[in-house]
Amino acid sequence: MAGCRSGQAFFRALAAIATLTAALLMGLTQHTVDFGVISMHASYKSSIAFEFFMYGNAIASGYSLLSLLLMAFSGNNFFMHMLDMVSYMAMGGVMGIATGAAAIGYVGKYGNNKIGWGQVCPYLGNYCNKMMYSFGASYLGFILLFIVSLFSAIRKPN
Repeated sequence: MAGCRSGQAFFRALAAIATLTAALLMGLTQHTVDFGVISMHASYKSSIAFEFFMYGNAIASGYSLLSLLLMAFSGNNFFMHMLDMVSYMAMGGVMGIATGAAAIGYVGKYGNNKIGWGQVCPYLGNYCNKMMYSFGASYLGFILLFIVSLFSAIRKPN
């Protein structure tokens, strides 16, 4: 079962990196375009969904790093089971925030003519491209957290 622990540690570390990358890309990316006297600025503060996305990925990354450290110092199977249960919640949280932010990103890229929302990505192309990379990193983090949760299905010795 040492391979199970090392595999779990590896995927927790990768999940931490992926979700941290998603949070940093979202938090550090901003773009401003001037149209004469009118200015259009985009950042994670442009949408509450983007704020949740950034903070949620940062929390998932912090959890993954913390659980990695706790896993290194704990041999208690019950404690590891509790960490696995929190991994399920982190996985679901990352999927939820990534889906919500991607929906807002979709409207920004394609607009919604039925209700009069125009596209913004033609004007903020650099921002939109970095957002797509951020969403991709978050979905990768979800997949990695899913793999971590699969490790809990492997029978651990008492």
